[in-house]
Amino acid sequence: MSAAYSQAARDYFDAHAIAPELAATVGVHERAGQLRFPCAAADGLTYYRERSLNGGPAKVKQPPGRPLALWWPLGRPRRAEAVLVSEGESDALAALEPLSESRFGALEVVAIPGAGFPPKRLAEQLAEAGVREAFLAFDGDTAGRAYAAKAAAALGAAGISSIVVDLEDGTDLAENLAQAEDRTRWIENALADAEAAADEIAAPPTQSSAGPLPPFPAEALPSSIADWAKATATATQTPVDLSAGMALSALSTAALSAATVRCAPGWEEELAFWAVCVLPSGERKSAVLRAALEPVREVEHDRLTRRDGRRLPARSVRERLTLPS
Repeated sequence: MSAAYSQAARDYFDAHAIAPELAATVGVHERAGQLRFPCAAADGLTYYRERSLNGGPAKVKQPPGRPLALWWPLGRPRRAEAVLVSEGESDALAALEPLSESRFGALEVVAIPGAGFPPKRLAEQLAEAGVREAFLAFDGDTAGRAYAAKAAAALGAAGISSIVVDLEDGTDLAENLAQAEDRTRWIENALADAEAAADEIAAPPTQSSAGPLPPFPAEALPSSIADWAKATATATQTPVDLSAGMALSALSTAALSAATVRCAPGWEEELAFWAVCVLPSGERKSAVLRAALEPVREVEHDRLTRRDGRRLPARSVRERLTLPS
């Protein structure tokens, strides 16, 4: 599928990290200086939200008489366990392709029409689609962050867990992707960081009555790992227990499929190490986790990339669009 876009439209796509071919594939077209985004109404009819390319307020116009609704650029799925929710159609289009090539490629992408969209309606429409988890990637401004808080509360009341992706002040998802040298890696890291930060909302642990624990035996680790754990603990001002535990978890990831344990006849499990690192909110857990996972992410990135720099084949957005329903 193709569409003829003006230079103004192509400039807009370039500034917002949108591939014109992808925009055309999902039905975005241009008419009279307006980009038109196709939306499916509850009655089955298609209507269009329009964004002007001629300057002025950067608002998308809603047709009179049509209630605001979520926009699923690939069409509403029969069921979506987990989604990435963006603020506006352009952010959703920008995220589609890099997200599909990342380890978060199973996420469906959906956009709210703006921060004025009722959070309760967001929760209701996601619940109707069977969503259980939602990454919220709203604009990094006062309105976007306030809406994220309200949306998280509404989703929680509907039984949907939420993970807030914190964008830099004054930016949106498309702008960050447009500036990224590697868009797939950027969105993968942004979602992974959001996952890591989600534990900050957990209740603080209760005080143990067993008395002080002995120091973590960092010297029992291989020397290079012990040195890393101590250096990271010093740099982040955290206990060495934290960095050592994270290091063991990262190493376990690398060795996960190397051995299996026969628990009983007919029952085998891969050898794995599970760690729970508990500290109060704001104690730099996420910073240590990011540092420990960086080598794992680099290996994942290398394995997804050919030696000539091209990515290995993946179920891309365009391939998904051509699959039979």
